[in-house]
Amino acid sequence: MDQRKILLVEDEENLHDALKLNLELEGYEVSSAYDGSSAVKAVQAEYFDLIILDVMLPEMDGINVTETIRLANNEVPILILSAKN
Repeated sequence: MDQRKILLVEDEENLHDALKLNLELEGYEVSSAYDGSSAVKAVQAEYFDLIILDVMLPEMDGINVTETIRLANNEVPILILSAKN
């Protein structure tokens, strides 16, 4: 079976690195984006099995990233991370 590809979109470096390491240890191929604009560009450029997306991001927040992806009819599953209550 091919390795599953995940796009991890998180601007807080320590959290990003910890999540990426754990996902890679579980056998996933992880691509990184640290802001919303980079996330949208990554999704337009390649296929992902899952996107793990922070809500509070620089340049474009996670909600706008999600809307942009969905408007392009991309049905990739998106898991939202949030520290908001």
